[in-house]
Amino acid sequence: MLLRRRFTQRAYTVREVGPRQAGPVLKRYVRVATATRPYFQAAVDSPEADFVAEARHHPVFELTPA
Repeated sequence: MLLRRRFTQRAYTVREVGPRQAGPVLKRYVRVATATRPYFQAAVDSPEADFVAEARHHPVFELTPA
């Protein structure tokens, strides 16, 4: 995958992470991106395990420089 930012472009490989890795990312995402909260069953103060359980509904991807 090639991503471009202004005049710079970089190649990345994309990999979907598993639920255990996605849980902490989703928890932080809900805290930061407040507009997304209605789309999650877990609340901002829910334990990380609740976000791990939701990972199948909200995929998280890791970008690694190629």
